[in-house]
Amino acid sequence: MVNVSRLTGYTNSKGKLTLKVCATKSGIYTIKSAGAASVKTVRMQVKNSAPMPVTSVTGKSLSLGQAKLTWGVPLFDGKLPIKTYTITAKAAGKKTVTKTVKAVIRNVTLSGLANATNYTISIIATNAKGSSDPVVVKVPVA
Repeated sequence: MVNVSRLTGYTNSKGKLTLKVCATKSGIYTIKSAGAASVKTVRMQVKNSAPMPVTSVTGKSLSLGQAKLTWGVPLFDGKLPIKTYTITAKAAGKKTVTKTVKAVIRNVTLSGLANATNYTISIIATNAKGSSDPVVVKVPVA
């Protein structure tokens, strides 16, 4: 959820709506209006902010007790370089496995996972201003 402290807008003579937003985090948001204007989804890019979530996440178990994850860079990095990605695997009643990798790496194999267990795995991108929202995938580990 974006922290919006101010949202103002106006329409020109052709009915085009221009919004000015004071926000602290980049993201994809739906703007709903009252009246004749339709509902639209917009991508807001806020400079000097935490990155947007990673893209194109896939996860699969290639062998016993392991899961391989791959992902793409965020659509927007806050105009600051990504420093790290943090990958966290959780399953009910099992130990949590977390691995942090440098920004140049966009795939990782997590080891030490319980066999025959469904894991919820999240990936977070981090830059100097903060962390993205997590992207979550479910991976059944062999």
